Amino acid sequence: MPVLSQPRALSILDSFSCGTRFTLDGRLFYVNGFNAYWMTRVACESRDQVSGFLRQASSLGLTVARTWAFNDGGYNAIQLRPGVYSEQSLQALDFVIAEARSQGVRLLLSLSDNYDSLGGKSQYVKWARQAGIACSSDDAFFSEPTIKSYFRNYIQVMAWIKEMSSFIKSLDVNHLVDVGMEGFYKDPARTSPGSWSSNLGSDFLRHNQIPSIDFATVHSYPDLWLPGASIDAQLQFLSSWVQEHIDDATTVLQKPVLFAEFGKSDRLPGYVVGQRDRFLSTLYSTVYASARTGGAAAGSLVWQLFADGMSPAWDDGFQIFVSQSPSTAQIIAAQSRRLSSLNR
Repeated sequence: MPVLSQPRALSILDSFSCGTRFTLDGRLFYVNGFNAYWMTRVACESRDQVSGFLRQASSLGLTVARTWAFNDGGYNAIQLRPGVYSEQSLQALDFVIAEARSQGVRLLLSLSDNYDSLGGKSQYVKWARQAGIACSSDDAFFSEPTIKSYFRNYIQVMAWIKEMSSFIKSLDVNHLVDVGMEGFYKDPARTSPGSWSSNLGSDFLRHNQIPSIDFATVHSYPDLWLPGASIDAQLQFLSSWVQEHIDDATTVLQKPVLFAEFGKSDRLPGYVVGQRDRFLSTLYSTVYASARTGGAAAGSLVWQLFADGMSPAWDDGFQIFVSQSPSTAQIIAAQSRRLSSLNR
């Protein structure tokens, strides 16, 4: 469950004054940003690397970064065990927030994850089992009272979203809250990568209609979801997927929609940089067309930017080294400029 956080010196975003659009100090605010989930963990050991990276991102006009404000039970963990935290890692998170502020970058802070790379729900379930609580699967995260108390101390799916988003709001009404899911529809007749996506428990419309959820989020990975399709077919799916979510956010949800993860893997056969550039251009153009005409597209966050010199151990196939990818960097910077022109 992510929250959109502004360091103290930066203004608070208000998603409601213009209905389906973010505003900042009374002006429209469109997002061109990036994912860098690794920043706090890297800052535990190399703060200069994080500082240089944020300066580089700011030079491209990027204004929002999505990063993990959790690391449960692993290397350089923030939460060592339920309710016990590492001072060193919390100081690293403080550093990331301060550095982002100095570069004019706002943060979308994720508080947990469905996957286990930095703990996430599986670590909470592991802690519960160690305490003698019987858990049949990792999905006990959403229903078992002790596990929910573990997560609440750190801050069926529908009830969990309502409960946790309301809890976050009770602590701080000044931060915007989103679900952070992929955006799959429950109705298999809607745009989807396959029938499997309607059976995952995700329901884009229902989950984002919860009053304590301020804006909707969507992920876009057509090369992973449609691995046998041609590049042209994947791009056609991407256009339909993005546009349908914009239309629903505009007319049904009446909330902003942020395309919070999208990327192109370099691990697939036949990959060339031009494919990634076409992918980014397609999504960026659809977002810009919506923003230019008053639609609900609030912006997008590419997955993911890497700092120069990062270890290959972080490589997930989607990494973008700005200094090594001039054509991609130009596309990202151009999107920043044209969205910035709408911030009025």
